[in-house]
Amino acid sequence: MGKVTDGIHLIKLNICFLPGDYSGMNFTWICYLSGESFSVDEVSSLQDVYPDGSPPTLNGDPVTPQPSGGCFNTGPGKVNAPLDSHTITFNNSLMKVGNTYYIVLMVTKDQRVATYSQIITIAEAPPPFNLRYEIRLGRCFLIMHNVLDSFDALVSA
Repeated sequence: MGKVTDGIHLIKLNICFLPGDYSGMNFTWICYLSGESFSVDEVSSLQDVYPDGSPPTLNGDPVTPQPSGGCFNTGPGKVNAPLDSHTITFNNSLMKVGNTYYIVLMVTKDQRVATYSQIITIAEAPPPFNLRYEIRLGRCFLIMHNVLDSFDALVSA
């Protein structure tokens, strides 16, 4: 299970399919919240969801009433991206700390279908902290001085 930090350290979530020849492939990205479910056989009946939190659509029409849940608090669904898009990027600010999300990539080519699922749990960002360090040149000088004294003693002996 992957951990994603909500906050300063991660502002975008970028998930991609490995580079290669994608000709003739279609990529469908599905995102839903733990506890929600869908059937891979019913992908065409899923609403389109938008990473910016815009209201979901189904066959181009707004879904009413607007559902909650999913990755962007608009319900589970297909991430609105071109079918040839092997990469999706979205801001994780609409994802809630402590929630577990499922991102499913369905790749189709001709009659072949493959799916891959990734589980992401949003963790709380660590508290901010400051590092303080001091450079003490006096100590360095003393150490260098002692080394030089020893060196002088060896040379003069």
